[in-house]
Amino acid sequence: MESMTGFGSASQRLKGFLITATARSVNHRGLSIHLRFPREAASLEQAAHEKAREMFQRGRVELTVSVDTEDGFGTAPEMDLERAGAYVRAAVAIGDEYHTESGLTALGVLSLPGVLRLPDPARFGDFSGVLSAVICDALSALKESRLREGAGLAAVFRESLGALILQVEPIAATHGERVRNVFEKNRARIRELLGEVDLDEARFVQEVAVMADRLDISEECQRLLHHAREALGILGEPVCGMKLGFLVQEMHRELNTMGAKVTDPQAVYGVIRMKELVGGMKEQAANVQ
Repeated sequence: MESMTGFGSASQRLKGFLITATARSVNHRGLSIHLRFPREAASLEQAAHEKAREMFQRGRVELTVSVDTEDGFGTAPEMDLERAGAYVRAAVAIGDEYHTESGLTALGVLSLPGVLRLPDPARFGDFSGVLSAVICDALSALKESRLREGAGLAAVFRESLGALILQVEPIAATHGERVRNVFEKNRARIRELLGEVDLDEARFVQEVAVMADRLDISEECQRLLHHAREALGILGEPVCGMKLGFLVQEMHRELNTMGAKVTDPQAVYGVIRMKELVGGMKEQAANVQ
C-alpha cells in the first residue's frame, strides 16, 4: 500500500551553486503533476514530468527546483562589457544631442540592468547531469515517504478491519435470540391488552414471522463480513485506494441498513461502534494511492 501524501528532497553542489529539488504530494483523484523550474533547468521539465508519471499513479505531485549561489564558494559575478559600453554610448549620445552632462560613473554603469550578473550554471558541462540526478533523488525520496506512510496506513486498516469482523460475528450469532425475545415480548404485551380474550396463535405467529423478516440482518452481516475480508485481501496491492474506498462505502451502507433494523440496545451499540470504525477507515482511504 502506498499513501498519496509524502515529501522528499535532494541537493548537490556544483562550482559555487546549490542545486535543490523538493517533491511533495497530496491527495488527488488521479495523477496531477506540477513543476516549478527556473530558467536554467527548463530543458529538463519534460524528462522530469515523464519520470514522475513512471513512479506514481495517483496524487497531486509538486516538484520544485532551485539553483542558488552559495557563500564561500567563490562564485564571482561577471561583467557584460558589451552591454556596459552600449549604456555609455547611449548616455554620451544623449548628452551630445541635448547638451547635457551624462553623469555616468563606473559604479553607476555597474548598477544598470544586466551589466553585472551571476554566471550561468548551465554553462558547466555536468550541470544537466547533476540536475537530473537531484530530481531523481527527490522523487525517489518522495516515493519512499509515501511507502512508509502507506505501511502505517495498512497496519491501521488491518487493525480496524479485524475489530470490525470480531464485532459483526456476535451480532449475527445472536440474531435468532433477539427475534425470539421480540416474539415473547409481543406475545406478553398482547395478552396483557386482550386479557381473557383468546389469542389467534396462528395469526400471531404469521405477523411475528413478517416482523422477523423485516428485522433480519443476516444478509447484511454476511455482506459486511465479505467486504471486510475483501478489503483485507487488497491491502498489499500497490494501487488499491479506489477499491478500498468503494468497499468502505459499501460497509457503511450495510451498517446503515443494520442500524435501521436492530432494536436491541446491545446490538444498536455494536452497530454504532462499527460505524465509528468504518468512518475512520473512510477518512484514511482518501489518502491511499
